[in-house]
Amino acid sequence: MTFQFGTNTSANECIHKTIDIADEENAVTVIVKDAIDVMSPYIIVKNSEVNLTDNYAYCAETDRFYFIEVEDLPGGRRGIQCTVDPLMSFADDIDAREVNVERYEGAEESDIYDTGVCLTARNEVVMLKFEGTNEFAKAADNNARTYILTVAN
Repeated sequence: MTFQFGTNTSANECIHKTIDIADEENAVTVIVKDAIDVMSPYIIVKNSEVNLTDNYAYCAETDRFYFIEVEDLPGGRRGIQCTVDPLMSFADDIDAREVNVERYEGAEESDIYDTGVCLTARNEVVMLKFEGTNEFAKAADNNARTYILTVAN
């Protein structure tokens, strides 16, 4: 298996990350001696093959990107715990999907109308104590929309 090591400077939740990764010519070949977990492989390499500051990797054989944690081992070796990055590994598949977006948390303008976000607010606050179903009916008749907030201690 060959791994290309480097750094990721984007948030883990991004699909298309900004990465600085070694090119294929500088890929590290790892000899697999036992069964390996494709989702979270642990590999051992020479010290010179990975930097302690590296936090990202790509494996051509699995066609997956990985978050990595590098640790020093005895004997001039480094252990690397890899955890698959599904967003980057399957970015093309995610981009190709046609989906309905239910929530949009971006700050810039969007064509997405999010019904879960309050777009208007009134400064009027009315506090009523409801003591039965008749009181609720009276309050509902006075307003086109009624919102009830209950706070219990």
